[in-house]
Amino acid sequence: LHHGPWMPRDFLKEVVEAANDQDPDLVALTGDYVVNSPRYIQPVAEELAGLEPRYGTVAVLGNHDWWEGGPAMREALEAAGVHLIDNRRLFLGEDGRLSSGSGFDTT
Repeated sequence: LHHGPWMPRDFLKEVVEAANDQDPDLVALTGDYVVNSPRYIQPVAEELAGLEPRYGTVAVLGNHDWWEGGPAMREALEAAGVHLIDNRRLFLGEDGRLSSGSGFDTT
């Protein structure tokens, strides 16, 4: 998304609406949410909180996110209900919940 001086917040809203119009099961976000300043972190996270997939939203951070403040970006996305999967995995259970459990029935 590269939210910053050349990518306005109104466009982010349109992107989120377009994604929701697809009635997604899962949304996977692939990084580079902000560019040029950490002041764009909170607004982009607030807009991404509007995503409404059936099972959840997962994300990784991109290089621009790390340059502008990786820990702050992680915190803002997690507060927005986005599950960060950098160097970890999540499983979708039969109940439709994302969890960090094994995902396998060992019985």
